[in-house]
Amino acid sequence: MPSVLPEPRQWWVPAEPAFVPLMRRQVLAAVREWKVCDDADAFDDIAVCASELVTNGVDHAWTSTIGVSVAWTGTAVRIEVIDKDPLIPSRGDADLSDVHGRGLALLEALGTWGSERRSCGKVVWAEIPVPVASAASVPPARSKTGTN
Repeated sequence: MPSVLPEPRQWWVPAEPAFVPLMRRQVLAAVREWKVCDDADAFDDIAVCASELVTNGVDHAWTSTIGVSVAWTGTAVRIEVIDKDPLIPSRGDADLSDVHGRGLALLEALGTWGSERRSCGKVVWAEIPVPVASAASVPPARSKTGTN
């Protein structure tokens, strides 16, 4: 495994439903590029969590843009969405007929999630533990000075 974590990725996108699939693809592309995971089920879990977090950001943003970031912690993929709504989400109990209300339970089932207030709103995050790729498939890490 790399001794230095890969650089996190961050994007600011319009808070519109059309950008949910784009952000899902961007998050997955970053994880593939880092070569920290080679498990298909883990990629599915990452895709679901990215979609849930970005969709919630789009639904609750009080602005025209949201921030999306992804990072490798060494044991998990961490996805964060920043929006301007200061209300911290809480897990609800959705009925079978409810259209909304299952996203946070889904995040809980796939990993851990949380939220933090920020001066401009909040960040909602999820960490999805993934099986680590074999060392042979992981490229050498970049150091902070640019040398290996």
